[in-house]
Amino acid sequence: ENRKNEINLPLEYDLFILCDVSSQERIGVAGELYDLALHTLCIDHHISNSVKAEISIVKPDASSCCEVLMELMDEEMIDRDIAEALYTGIIHDSGVFQYSNTTPSTLRKAAVLIGKGFDFSRIIDESFNQRTFTANKITGLALEKSELFEDGKIIVSYVSMEEQERFHAERHDLGIAVSQLRLTKGVEAAVFLYELEPDYWKCSLRSNRFLNVAEIAGLFSGGGHEKAAGFSAKGKIRNIIEMTVSACSDKLKENG
Repeated sequence: ENRKNEINLPLEYDLFILCDVSSQERIGVAGELYDLALHTLCIDHHISNSVKAEISIVKPDASSCCEVLMELMDEEMIDRDIAEALYTGIIHDSGVFQYSNTTPSTLRKAAVLIGKGFDFSRIIDESFNQRTFTANKITGLALEKSELFEDGKIIVSYVSMEEQERFHAERHDLGIAVSQLRLTKGVEAAVFLYELEPDYWKCSLRSNRFLNVAEIAGLFSGGGHEKAAGFSAKGKIRNIIEMTVSACSDKLKENG
């Protein structure tokens, strides 16, 4: 599988389409191409979207960018492969229809896609149920190190670069830890941090019922969804934990 993540500049395109990107800082290596493009189109569902595009189609009530994309397509032109890709995006952002961003419209669209005949149960199993041995081990470490704050309403854990190297963990092995932390009884906010570079941390935030973690992430120049968001921060881990827990605590108090 060939993936291109570096671009020879400068190039000028007639149209640059952004999908599922909430800010221009998140475009990555293609950011300069976006600035050079004659026309720009942004399709997204993040409530925190701040992209300045010529045309923006942003629907925060949609479960996913794929749900927004499907609304822009002619149903009769959606074949089996396209349906499988759209369905994959919808179930990932809706947590297989368990998150509060799931609406009747989401389920109706999913039903149309399933009708195209792909193996939807396999996608769910491979995406959500199967775990690599390394992912199980690093998640176990995160659970063992986890701490509770605010009378058990906030749970926090982290893994350092040294721990990731010890377990030979890749980025994709770290994704389930925050979801597992969120399932802790009595918890409203889950915080999971992992070290990208020395003293540079990626923070993932999840909430259960009412906390808007996108607002919390926004305090640290991050973003995301109401129930799933994140940001990056530089500093000592205890300092970052302290400021994140403080922000979560303040939001909890605002919500009574």
